[in-house]
Amino acid sequence: MNMTRITKDRQERRQELIEASKRLFLQRGYDQTAVYDIVKEVNVAQGTFYYHFASKADLLEAVVESRFGGLEDEVRDVASDPREDDAQKVNDIINQMLQSFTANREILEFIHQDGNMVLHERLMKTAFDLLVPLLAQTLAAGAQKERFDVSHPEETAEFLVAAIAYLFHQPDLVDPKRLESMRATLELVLTRVLGVQDDQFHLKV
Repeated sequence: MNMTRITKDRQERRQELIEASKRLFLQRGYDQTAVYDIVKEVNVAQGTFYYHFASKADLLEAVVESRFGGLEDEVRDVASDPREDDAQKVNDIINQMLQSFTANREILEFIHQDGNMVLHERLMKTAFDLLVPLLAQTLAAGAQKERFDVSHPEETAEFLVAAIAYLFHQPDLVDPKRLESMRATLELVLTRVLGVQDDQFHLKV
């Protein structure tokens, strides 16, 4: 009984450190936030911090994972579904990415601020490492069935993920007309790049 309780408390404490670091990173920036600031926010000793995280960089990875970790499972479920058409899979994967980025818009805005280059690079690397292989897998399967006209699935997946990342770099995406224009353009890019008929993609932003 005691061991179960201790494990739960440790998990809760770890999450408290993650949540506190999110707040401080937003307020001060990653480079300007020290481990001392984080433990003071949670009111724990520095030893508690280092029990859960090897370094501030290790904590940063946990922050990024907490924001986007669930997206990998969702995309993997879609990519591995043998019943779904490959074009529909791509549509669903892209929509999941768009919805996740939209739900985490505040951290995306935050990482573009001065002083947050490290967080920006880590977030982009995480997104690429998680999403490109799964999207490439779907494109390769579709190309093998001649559903897509794609000769280089991995490079095409990299291009598409980069295009979506660029979409959310734009500061004027709060403008509904701009959002609609971007959505329509992304649908057109997918249609042309994958070599499919029109009206195969229906994206939501």
